[in-house]
Amino acid sequence: MPPLKLFGRPIPWSTSVDYLGITQDRKLTFKNHLTKIKCKFKQRLASLCNLLYFKSTLTILNKRRNFLQYLQPLLTYGCPIWGMAAQTHLRELQVVQNIALRLTLNAPQYIPRKYIHADLKISPLHARIRELASSFFQNFPNHCNYTIAQAAITTPGLHRHAAASTSLQDIF
Repeated sequence: MPPLKLFGRPIPWSTSVDYLGITQDRKLTFKNHLTKIKCKFKQRLASLCNLLYFKSTLTILNKRRNFLQYLQPLLTYGCPIWGMAAQTHLRELQVVQNIALRLTLNAPQYIPRKYIHADLKISPLHARIRELASSFFQNFPNHCNYTIAQAAITTPGLHRHAAASTSLQDIF
């Protein structure tokens, strides 16, 4: 295939593309996106480290607020889109979140993360992603764009193509 050109310059081929802050790859595994998220999260955590450190004069409530406002949105941005595809890489993001929560509470390594989440009243990452995705998809029928609202009405399992049908009666 001849190279595509824009204003006389060739456009290089890429294996991934950024669209609205989400990096998509060929197979929609979102591995590159999650790697970028981890890197951004660690950078922002390093910049907030003085506020979250155990010698900080901030209360735990304020440290929790800092986490919820500045760090958690990095982990959950666009999760209704990439949440299901990235289940295998979700553990890596949970580990980085645990580091930040341990820093917030000054909790040692031997304390299980379920107690840290309970103390800070922060749900684990997979539960938070499930909450955000369900609220995202529940708002589809009420969307002002007609096409999006109609897409929410389609019932799963009913397909137009005969090969996708489950029984012979659907075909004939």
